[in-house]
Amino acid sequence: MKVLGEGSFPFFRTATGNKWIAAVSDQLGIWDPDGKKFSIPSDDQTLFTQAGGIQFSPDAALLSLCFQNGFIQLFWGDSMEHRSSWQAHERNATGIAFHPTLPILASADDSGVLRFWNIKNPVQPSLVCSSNPDSSGIDALAFRPDGTLLVASRKGSGQLVGYSLPFLSE
Repeated sequence: MKVLGEGSFPFFRTATGNKWIAAVSDQLGIWDPDGKKFSIPSDDQTLFTQAGGIQFSPDAALLSLCFQNGFIQLFWGDSMEHRSSWQAHERNATGIAFHPTLPILASADDSGVLRFWNIKNPVQPSLVCSSNPDSSGIDALAFRPDGTLLVASRKGSGQLVGYSLPFLSE
């Protein structure tokens, strides 16, 4: 066993192929499988303490974080170089998920707003669609492996809810 980091890490994800391991607590930690730590510089290190979600894309090409201030940040998966930041939500962004086959990033906030972002150009993501299927906040998101359904955990209810994807029928 190898200890990669110390402290409380509320979020933990691994990239496909185990290229990277990422964790957020009072800072963002990125490690390769051999335990070498990489640093991602930030002008505001306190931002990482406000992370609502962290996830790698299925091909590990991108790392995404969402924050309590509603922002999303993308980093290149190979170099961890910052690619883009944008105001994705007006409220606390609580969940993100990469579509398994399309260049789509889903995001959610604590008021139940779901947004779908085209990230074909990760430097300039664009909004595909937005919906507020119910007023329950969302804690976490995940796509079904075949990409036909987005699953959300409703805040405080213990319920998992499946949503059809409006952009697939267009």
